[in-house]
Amino acid sequence: MKVSRIAVRVACVCPLIGAISAAYSLSAAPAESSIDAVTVYPDAAWVSRVMDVEVVPGLQTVEMERLSSAIQDASLQAEVLAAPGLTLIRDIRFERETDRPESDAVNELRDQIRGIQEQVQALDEEAALMRRQMSYAEEMAKSFSSGYGTRETRVPTMEEARATWTYLHETAVAAQDGMRKIDEKRRLLKEETMELEKRLNELLDADRQLQGKATLTLETDTEGLAKLRVRYLVSRAWWKPLYEVRSYPEKAEVEIAYLAEIQQVSGEEWKDVELTLSTSRSVRSGDVPELQPIRLNKLEPIDYAPRAMKATLSRNYAAMEDSAMIAQSAPMAPEATVEQGFSSFEIKAPHRVSILSVNQSTRTPLQRRTAKADLWTEVVASITQDAYLRASLIQNLDMPIIPGRGLLFVDDKLVGQTSLGRVLPGEEIKLSLGVDEAVMVTRKDGRSKESQSGLIDKTTTQMRQYMTTIKNARRFDHRILFKDQFPISENEKIVVRRLAPSEKDVVLDATTGIFEINRVFTAGQEQSYETRFEVVYPRDWEIPMSF
Repeated sequence: MKVSRIAVRVACVCPLIGAISAAYSLSAAPAESSIDAVTVYPDAAWVSRVMDVEVVPGLQTVEMERLSSAIQDASLQAEVLAAPGLTLIRDIRFERETDRPESDAVNELRDQIRGIQEQVQALDEEAALMRRQMSYAEEMAKSFSSGYGTRETRVPTMEEARATWTYLHETAVAAQDGMRKIDEKRRLLKEETMELEKRLNELLDADRQLQGKATLTLETDTEGLAKLRVRYLVSRAWWKPLYEVRSYPEKAEVEIAYLAEIQQVSGEEWKDVELTLSTSRSVRSGDVPELQPIRLNKLEPIDYAPRAMKATLSRNYAAMEDSAMIAQSAPMAPEATVEQGFSSFEIKAPHRVSILSVNQSTRTPLQRRTAKADLWTEVVASITQDAYLRASLIQNLDMPIIPGRGLLFVDDKLVGQTSLGRVLPGEEIKLSLGVDEAVMVTRKDGRSKESQSGLIDKTTTQMRQYMTTIKNARRFDHRILFKDQFPISENEKIVVRRLAPSEKDVVLDATTGIFEINRVFTAGQEQSYETRFEVVYPRDWEIPMSF
């Protein structure tokens, strides 16, 4: 399907003419090219264009205009896909036409804006005339009022006075009505001007983004129709992964949908193209790093002269400023990237897509898989009384999961967002699925007691007790993992006595003091857990009381 058409000029020159440069000056017949395929990287895009060209024996040039200004010059490639005889590409070059005349569409918009400006100027002149009429009527009214009834002037009759006031009133009303109409016309013309200026700026921006021009020199021995392909790397394009994670606790299933968020502002329109996504970075160096010798020697003191020090500092500051300028001018990388050393992969979109050159992204679904999962809820009541749904499953997509954002759904209800890390197909993936509203948690402070003992070895004992109550509000059995902790001593004079729960009922990490209780709760079951301990330390000591 033909998409994103651009003008292509073809010029021919007889083989008897010796210089190829002479071919560039010939007039050319228009042709069409279209973008048929795009491979998008996290930082660029590899664009493929195809076109049909009428070729004749000899040398000829093909000029492709209005290409993206973001094309990386050295990336331009061309090949002959089909030709009636032997057709060779002798030369290909790329340039940016920064001084290209403005397009007819731009000139037409400028003419429309100038026409509106002339209308506004005419309205301004009409408004000035009406203001003069209103001022004249006001002056006449003042003059008539001040002179009416004096002996120095003839007293007008009532009919004359009434006619004068009627004239003045009608003049003022007509002028005011005319001013209101002028203001309304101005408002409409202002809105029209703003819309035209918006379209003009969009066209000018599009023209700036489409200043690229590629020139191909062909040589063929047979007349006929040739099909050419031109490829190039364009910046201002990227993609990043998005995920939808849907969990169904009652069925013990998790569904992962893999989507691609794609955006490009290259100036070219990708309409109905074959889309491929790659995790490889186009600008990443492919060279193997080389180790350099680490040289050791005795450090000798160095005396710096004041002037030399100043010069050295100046050079350092200059280098720092240069580095800052380079960092500021570098393009911002997309949010999600592939870790270096991770094998790249490519995936083709399941259907042809269209991605316009606008400041908004396009989301394309790639794959969706459902897998059996082990689902449970974790409770850390000492930090929060929210419970969190967790899942463990085998990653069964055909492609690796790479770092990116994901939306979380429980029974098709949006519950939050998460970040996914790198997981290869076949590997286990553990997911945090957001707050579990079906598990209710309350934690209450129990007894808190301080006591002192001893005559010689005087000590202080701090006792703490906490009660955590957990309820499974689901209609089916569900596993709940409760986590809590005891303090741990880092001094032999501080003793921690673990009183409850019993160590035989928990899985305890003695190095951190964190313990776990893993139980399956039946539907509607409620269970309370006591956490109780004592901390004994010298009476004249102060210790953190954050437990």
